Amino acid sequence: VTSYRKALANNPDHAEAHNNLGNVFKGLGELEEAVASYRKALAIKPDYVEAHSNLLFCMANSPDCGPQEILKEAKHWNKMHAQPLVAEAVSHANAPNPERRLKIGYLSGDLRQHPVGFFMEPVFKNHDKTAFEVHVFTTQHKADDVTDRIKGQVDQWHDAAHLSPRALAEAIRDEGIDILTDLSGHAAFNRYLTLARRPAPVQILGIGNFCTSGLDCVDGLLSDRFETPEGTDGHYSEPLIRLPDGFICYQPPDYAADVGPSPCLDNGYITFGCFNNLAKISPPALALWAEILEQVPQSRLLLKTPALASERARTRLKSVFAGYGLSEDRLLLEPGLPHALFMAEYGRVDIGLDPFPYTGGLTTIEALWMGVPVVTLSGETFAARHSTSHLMNAGLDDLVTVNNEEYGRKVLELAADFDALDALRQSIRPKLAVSPTLDGVRYTRNLERIFRQLWHEWCKKTSS
Repeated sequence: VTSYRKALANNPDHAEAHNNLGNVFKGLGELEEAVASYRKALAIKPDYVEAHSNLLFCMANSPDCGPQEILKEAKHWNKMHAQPLVAEAVSHANAPNPERRLKIGYLSGDLRQHPVGFFMEPVFKNHDKTAFEVHVFTTQHKADDVTDRIKGQVDQWHDAAHLSPRALAEAIRDEGIDILTDLSGHAAFNRYLTLARRPAPVQILGIGNFCTSGLDCVDGLLSDRFETPEGTDGHYSEPLIRLPDGFICYQPPDYAADVGPSPCLDNGYITFGCFNNLAKISPPALALWAEILEQVPQSRLLLKTPALASERARTRLKSVFAGYGLSEDRLLLEPGLPHALFMAEYGRVDIGLDPFPYTGGLTTIEALWMGVPVVTLSGETFAARHSTSHLMNAGLDDLVTVNNEEYGRKVLELAADFDALDALRQSIRPKLAVSPTLDGVRYTRNLERIFRQLWHEWCKKTSS
């Protein structure tokens, strides 16, 4: 923060410095400051596509932005950055044979130890290679063990981080990709400017998208009936494609420890926990959590995320809770850990407090796998319903609430009976294990049926 402010003192019109300062604020969970920085960057440089996507990410995290506000801004993004590129789209030479083996491409910068990597690994593992030739176009250089495993499961891996949006579009078109699935959304390393050039006949948005794109160049957004209930289609610029179960699937890592007893049995008090990034933890969520802590004597709140290595972030949170009359000893503010150790930390948590309005995704499923019940507040936006989808698909409907009062009441009910809480803890992993969420084959077959249906529609349209 200090460094970027010094840079801006020297050059107040440096759009990139404003954007990067916004990224720092976003990481610290200071969303108002982040939004102000992105808007300054855009005022200086209206065609600054990354800053505009960053603004949309913050809007998805903001309790002040509903689905219509997000849709309006996303459509503005499309008008500013994507529509000028429509002229670069060309007709496709793909053979309109409805039953042939299809070339499907996945576009992402997150196929690593990242929610997208963890959610997509079982898909790549289970694709029917007799019906689909699977290509990955990766838009960044970071790689790890998840990347290595995925590389071994696909037909072709294309390193595209060095390619411009135009060059990447040409590479996808030259490869003859029939169906292209974006796995980034308005997040880092996205190539929406590639999608805008229509490199594939069919283009959809999949895992990794957290709000509507605003784009007119895509043929659907993967979702489910819990993520986007009936009547919400008008919140999205793209057609909604509702999978029959959840919109993601999950493969637990081998190193996940067994579920232990609820720590309250030994501690004699409840430990609440949230391991989400700070941008998701809104002021209304903090206010509700403070109220819960006040009503559960001796309880603690464990927050664990990489940004809490920052003294500034810890000081801000201590100050917020102090404003609600809670002392520092009720807070455990800790940085992240390597993933295996990070997952083991759920052994210290009795009850997961889901942030809102941007709810947990991978963090919710990992908490459940480790036996921790997560209480969520279901909202109106795409990001506000991730945990709703995960809990409903796991058969844990009782943990889904619709307002602050219900959320608080459910948490207090769980915290009041240590033995019942432990019994719930021991039941969650077996229930999740037999749910559609962990059935990678079922998920992938459903996805492939959608691919084939979309392809049939394109062939029919092309032949008519």
